[in-house]
Amino acid sequence: MLTFERPEFVLPFHAHTNPHQAIAGANARRWLLSSGLIGADQLAQAGNERYDELLAKMYPHAGVLELEVAICWLTWYFMLDDFLDKQDIHSARETVRSITGQIHGDTQARIEPDGMMAILWSAIWIRIAAAASPRSQQRFLLAQRDALLSNLQEIENRMERRIPDLFSFVALRRLSGGMRTVFLFNGYADHIELPAAFERHPLHMALSDAANDVACITNDILSFDKEAANGETNNYVIVVQHHMRGSIRQAVDFLHHLQAARIEAYLHAKKQLPQVFRQLHLPPAQQVRAIQYLRGVEDALSGLRDWSLQTPRYGGTAVAHRNQEQAISD
Repeated sequence: MLTFERPEFVLPFHAHTNPHQAIAGANARRWLLSSGLIGADQLAQAGNERYDELLAKMYPHAGVLELEVAICWLTWYFMLDDFLDKQDIHSARETVRSITGQIHGDTQARIEPDGMMAILWSAIWIRIAAAASPRSQQRFLLAQRDALLSNLQEIENRMERRIPDLFSFVALRRLSGGMRTVFLFNGYADHIELPAAFERHPLHMALSDAANDVACITNDILSFDKEAANGETNNYVIVVQHHMRGSIRQAVDFLHHLQAARIEAYLHAKKQLPQVFRQLHLPPAQQVRAIQYLRGVEDALSGLRDWSLQTPRYGGTAVAHRNQEQAISD
């Protein structure tokens, strides 16, 4: 049952859906099942929570194979999140160590994977690396490593019932939310190599941080009931409510306004692209790649918003059913 009425999440981006969703989803399920590491019941849960739909919305321009691999990767990521939630801190550290031990800034595994989650990651990474450039591989691997290490920090916070201060939490959430990996997966899904000069520029960092904040605030508002029931402390609503010493409703209202401000910050930064392109002397082809990359960021934001409102993982089905009952009674 929802503890508050969900605010309206308005994004100034057009949502799209990949036409290959059905076939890519079926292929992904066959591949995951053939690995012998995932059971039919786990795949059924993934189907119920609509992972195929999420990836089809986040990567609407990807080819069949790229979308299939994306579905495999994010299914693993969600499964890992659920798996870590059930572990004690020692077991969680061992699982993360086995995965991050394969990531040292290059594409070569440094230690043998140990455990189902680590072995499955190794198999999925082989598929990603086969079609990604060395630079894209390195950027993605480091972002994945940072996300997993920050996930461990969140587990420690939760086990110690520690609520971080807001500024520390913003930095932590930008890593633990996994959106950096989602954005960087564009390099594989759409075969986009972000120009190095633009990637290092403060404008790109401002765009990336603003988009990351929008996604994490959306996620934390919509997943609040599920996470609060599980004793989570690493949630924007919980953090803001704690430090405001106010109600859940006041925290949600504050975050809704903050989210709108971060959207405006993203749009303002985006208007500066022509000027920055001139400063960096980016050739037209590289300008196109940068714009395509940002299009992918916006697709990811719209896709995450739409999916989060509907998936049973965050109570979306219950909300839709309640709204339907209200319409009938009216």
